[in-house]
Amino acid sequence: MRAIIPLRKSAAKPFLDRYIKSLRAELATVGSLEDNRDLPWEIRQMKSVEPLIKQLESQVSGQSPQARAREIAREEDPKTAATLIRGLVETLKDAPPRRSLLALLSGAVAAKNPEIRGHFLQTIFMQQAQSRETNDASESLKPERKIPSGEAKAWKTLVTDQSEIPSSLANRGTSLGKTLGDFAAIAMDLALNPGEAERFQIACAVTGKDFDAISMPRALARLDGKPVPPLPDPSKVSRDRLAAIVATAATKAPAEIHPYLKTLTDDERATWLVWFRDPGDLTIPDSVRKLNRTVVSRWTDHWYAVDIPESSDIALGFEINRASIHKVIDQLATDVPARSRTVVTMAEADFPPGVKIASTRFDLSEKGQENVEEDEEDVDEFSFSGFSPKQVFDSSARAILADKFPTTATAIIEASGRFRESNAASQWAVIDGKPVIQKPSDDAADLLSTLDATAANSEIYFDLQILSRDDAEILVESR
Repeated sequence: MRAIIPLRKSAAKPFLDRYIKSLRAELATVGSLEDNRDLPWEIRQMKSVEPLIKQLESQVSGQSPQARAREIAREEDPKTAATLIRGLVETLKDAPPRRSLLALLSGAVAAKNPEIRGHFLQTIFMQQAQSRETNDASESLKPERKIPSGEAKAWKTLVTDQSEIPSSLANRGTSLGKTLGDFAAIAMDLALNPGEAERFQIACAVTGKDFDAISMPRALARLDGKPVPPLPDPSKVSRDRLAAIVATAATKAPAEIHPYLKTLTDDERATWLVWFRDPGDLTIPDSVRKLNRTVVSRWTDHWYAVDIPESSDIALGFEINRASIHKVIDQLATDVPARSRTVVTMAEADFPPGVKIASTRFDLSEKGQENVEEDEEDVDEFSFSGFSPKQVFDSSARAILADKFPTTATAIIEASGRFRESNAASQWAVIDGKPVIQKPSDDAADLLSTLDATAANSEIYFDLQILSRDDAEILVESR
């Protein structure tokens, strides 16, 4: 049906009517919609087929995209509205990007419910951030698209909205600000500078500011007809100046590199960042290489883990290599009851070189329920910061309880990594207080070997977790 409607449009309505009648009759014989894995995801999540039917019916209604968006804005249920927005976007996927943008803007302005307005803004943000058009961040920023007066009026309504961003729309790991106006300012920046998402990421890394702190002053200046504050621009720094910066960094000890980089201008720091990710013929100094595998900061805005430094033995200054990670794994295995449900995550520092870290230990006790947001239907009883142990430890729990896993193992330790060159994973069974490496699947590279083989400037995402057999059984039984 999804394939037929875009081709036939309103002409598909008679066929859709028969399909809906048949679908309702079939689902009337089904038990729990939520637990039936044969049903589409939307039906299981909503526990109803009606939002999906509304979405399909709207696609054959013959209404203009903007009229459909305004109708969606009047929905009472935000989840139903989100489903309908996805359907609207699906029908516009082959249309000019601006047509989709204007429809979503129209819906956002018409929406009075903050959560529904947030869904429209989130869709604009995602569309622009994932634009198929990608510009080279090392080149000069292209002139912004001019805003017609009608569109400017819509943006002003949205940018000045002081409603708090609903918790259900919080994008973990990416600050979208505190208000829907902050969110709108970001979406506006991306919409007027298509293909420049990387440049905004660079601006955040260079300045140490969140996305909204960069975009809001730009949005307000733009709407007031004033000069828009510029973004850091690598193209303004000569190759000779970059070479001098790199040469100076080469004379510094690892601990002195970041203090030196902080003395540079924002344009120079942007140049350093672009060069570091693609150094070309300008070699990365040994001191910088060493620092790039060293923990230099805490990851305070991790998307699922509230950083609790004392939950792991890895601290600032920790050097990441095969031997050091193996030592951590040995330490985790020595005291399973105290270590189970610990997660350590490391990734490239916001401004390289270096690595940032977040570590936490999930609590399954009644006391741990204090962190649960009870009004979130998609968060279960063991939730911590919006993600539950069921989600975080799903792979580990399934693995340790599988028939092929050693029955004498009291815990499982899993490590996985994503690098620019490849992905890798390793798994250990904890037997008698010691980690015993398990045979990897055919398509999985050994994590520790991959870690040593990656390039010095490779982006890194590294996840390490331990789960006891007892805790795995609790999590599986609670599903």
